[in-house]
Amino acid sequence: VHYNGLYDLPIQKEVSEMFALLCPPSLFEVSPHLARKDRITKQRMKRIGFVSSLIGGNEPHGLLVLDVIRSLKGLFQFYVVSIGSKTLTTEFHTVSDGAYEVGYDSRAARTLLMSLELDCLVFAEAMNEAIVYSLGYQRF
Repeated sequence: VHYNGLYDLPIQKEVSEMFALLCPPSLFEVSPHLARKDRITKQRMKRIGFVSSLIGGNEPHGLLVLDVIRSLKGLFQFYVVSIGSKTLTTEFHTVSDGAYEVGYDSRAARTLLMSLELDCLVFAEAMNEAIVYSLGYQRF
């Protein structure tokens, strides 16, 4: 069920299948830090990333993410990545260990997510922006 109560699962499935057909092989890359065979588990805080196209302004997704970060700050390092046109509020920059806006640049988004060497990446939503959706095929 989407925002307005419309049952749109069949449409979402068709959109998903269309995106999968359009995806280049690079879409299925694995981030280098995950692919290394000799990965050494360091004693450090786990790094959690949030990515969304609806994370800026007063969007409910962003407000939820802010509450999660505030509640768990000190237990994890948090990184926030905004895809698309939403601008992150100042609070994201204050409470997270890194807050980034990549606009509509899918290559910049992939490069950034790989460089963060995250332990966990949370997609706050995936069907509102094609770039966010396509990032879900990769392992960061």
